[in-house]
Amino acid sequence: MRLANMASTAGVVDDRTALRLYARTGDPEAFAVLAGRYRAMVMATCLRALGNETDAEDAAQETFVRFAEQAGKIRSNAAAWLHACAMGVSVDSIRKASTRRRAEGVAIASRAAAETAGASESGAMARWRELEPEIDRALAALDDADRELIVGRY
Repeated sequence: MRLANMASTAGVVDDRTALRLYARTGDPEAFAVLAGRYRAMVMATCLRALGNETDAEDAAQETFVRFAEQAGKIRSNAAAWLHACAMGVSVDSIRKASTRRRAEGVAIASRAAAETAGASESGAMARWRELEPEIDRALAALDDADRELIVGRY
């Protein structure tokens, strides 16, 4: 049975009915009913978490994609599931952005260090040659467990 038939006989279709119908048949009208009811709530949740409308729109879209994919597995009410999913997608987005910024920062720092090292490599190598025997002596003086710890770390 399609949502249009249910609505005409039962009036307004509740979330549970629309969710079950979408999960069983993929009825686009059932999905549209649920998306229409909760679009604003999902968008507001994502916007509060992300603070940026473009990112919030992306997160809201991802939330509804996951909702469509997992409709048959949803056991709580649709609103609660969508809110939790929107928060999860938003947090994942924040983590990815943070990781990306960190990686970009490392790449920039590495390039700068390589440029600096290239300019003064002969001086750095000379200093390393002076320090290397001292480091070897200090490592040799450590007990095995401490030496393994230091060598493993560095």
